[in-house]
Amino acid sequence: MATITITITDLAEYRVQVATDADKPTPGRGLTPAESLALDVLTLALRSRATVVYDAHQIPLVSFALDVISPEGYGWSVPQEVRTRAKRALGPRMGQLVPQPAGDGVDIDRVHQLRAQQGQQ
Repeated sequence: MATITITITDLAEYRVQVATDADKPTPGRGLTPAESLALDVLTLALRSRATVVYDAHQIPLVSFALDVISPEGYGWSVPQEVRTRAKRALGPRMGQLVPQPAGDGVDIDRVHQLRAQQGQQ
């Protein structure tokens, strides 16, 4: 079962932007009924000369929910029940959009040592 969010925004000079968290259409890939209807709406938007953006982070509420469950965002500063609720609201396929922490991070002292060595050569 698919859940697709589409946000339509007025821009300057009578332009319109349509943002969606749907995947870009791929020839030969099957569609659920919800994906088919969303594709019809996005096709209409393109024919109307609207800008269509396939990026969940362009949808304000989706972007906020992704930040809430992301360890790189607010993930460590909100209670577990809030993260659980945000994950449930986003649905199962959105979890793959959340960046994972990058291991142990960068050893900044080692970076400075290497730069100093390169500067001496």
